[in-house]
Amino acid sequence: MILKFKEYKSYAKINLFLHIVGKKDNGFHKLQTYFQLIDLYDTIKIKPSVTTKIITHNQQIKMADNLVYKAFNLWQKTTRCLQNVRIEINKNIPAGAGLGGASSNAAIALIALNEMFSTNLSQQELLKMALKIGADVSIFIKKQSAFAEGTGEIITPHNLPQQNYLLIYPNLHISTKQVFSNLKLTKFTKRVNISAFFDFKNSRNDCLQSALDAYPQMIENFSLINQLIKDFKLNTQAKLTGTGSSIFIAIPDKKTGIKMLPHLPISWFCQVVSSL
Repeated sequence: MILKFKEYKSYAKINLFLHIVGKKDNGFHKLQTYFQLIDLYDTIKIKPSVTTKIITHNQQIKMADNLVYKAFNLWQKTTRCLQNVRIEINKNIPAGAGLGGASSNAAIALIALNEMFSTNLSQQELLKMALKIGADVSIFIKKQSAFAEGTGEIITPHNLPQQNYLLIYPNLHISTKQVFSNLKLTKFTKRVNISAFFDFKNSRNDCLQSALDAYPQMIENFSLINQLIKDFKLNTQAKLTGTGSSIFIAIPDKKTGIKMLPHLPISWFCQVVSSL
């Protein structure tokens, strides 16, 4: 019998803001952020196999750095299920872009393995496993946009009105570790409650300056995009998502975003996306 693949969508996210509100004893920063899921996604195909093999298409990822491989090993250890699998990941989400592609892949792999082999892990158990893989893996287990605190593990699901964005990845991989190690905060942002965030008037990305310092070409990227915003007379701001290099602009409709695309460098990954 030929076993067929089962296919899953692994969605990206943007951070509508990212505030650093403190630091833990272990050195990790305490954050407040809003994870907005968007309709850009990778496709993950999985099926039982005689030997385990994880293949990534469109991107070169070392097995040791592949969070799906880490998720698979953790799932096997937790469930004691020794089933081998073949997993194929078709990548559309750029790496090092602040879009959560690797974390999303890991979360969807956990969900798929649990479902396919009936290992009966609860969502709470999956969330505990997610924390061992990465700080923002949990949000993709929940499959819902959310306000997040701590290191990203304290999640309050919350849906905002539907919004279109022009998403821009300037073909630059940014290291999260380097951005955080390069932070030169004179003080932490004051922590506020969830309701205060949803006007977004005083929100920002506290990692922006660190990213600009570490990757000076990002200054030119922002300059080009801000000029485009002026040319199209938009009442919006160019914002950095997470600690990656992707920049997003809230746009009034998809047609506006499509008209803006030809004005951006052809070597960049630029796409009109919508919130989920």
